[in-house]
Amino acid sequence: MLHAAAIDQRITRVVVEDSLASFRMIAREALHRNAPEYMIPGVLRYYDIADLIQAIAPRRVEFLNPVDATGEHVQESYHAGSILPHLMK
Repeated sequence: MLHAAAIDQRITRVVVEDSLASFRMIAREALHRNAPEYMIPGVLRYYDIADLIQAIAPRRVEFLNPVDATGEHVQESYHAGSILPHLMK
């Protein structure tokens, strides 16, 4: 949904739940869960999920219960003004 919202201005609000917080998390972990569902070959050469969120702005994005590469929830959900995009880099 983040990709669709980044390219389609008609999408005015995005809510993502229990999704990967960063593509980079998969690249950094030896073991991961559901990577084929999340990864796009070569994506990190161009952007990460935080960049998608920035591309959607100023439209509203809620990122609830993001997970790391192993499927464990990270500490913070993303709402406007959150520091989560900075933590994902």
